[in-house]
Amino acid sequence: MKKIFTTFGLILFTALLFSFHSQAQSIERRWTIDDLRVVIPEDATDEEREQYEMMESFIAMSIEEMKGTMKVEFKRDGTYIASSPDEGDETGTWSLDGDQLYMTNDVGMDEEPVTIELYDNEMHFVIEEEGVLLHMVFVPY
Repeated sequence: MKKIFTTFGLILFTALLFSFHSQAQSIERRWTIDDLRVVIPEDATDEEREQYEMMESFIAMSIEEMKGTMKVEFKRDGTYIASSPDEGDETGTWSLDGDQLYMTNDVGMDEEPVTIELYDNEMHFVIEEEGVLLHMVFVPY
């Protein structure tokens, strides 16, 4: 019985290790912004829902202008290059700890860690801004 638990523990540990390695590998590519989604809380009042929907409409108009223009490449060596028409290029280093993405630009400024969610062909930066949950959606390019 002890041998079964030991074997199961080793399998579980290996799976977790592979999962973290696999997650880091899956962001090692070029990404461009594709969408920005507002998550409406289930317990939102009708008035709050109306405000969220107005926010979504505004974002939908803005995101069309941003699609394909904001880009980031996460390289295997732990560096990144981000670019946007308004900000120009930024370079720095990145690391992943579970679902937390840490980025430090070459000027030495640490960004706040960002929660990421990975899907088949999407990477979401999950951001809470003044009590509003936003998903900044990136797709490979």
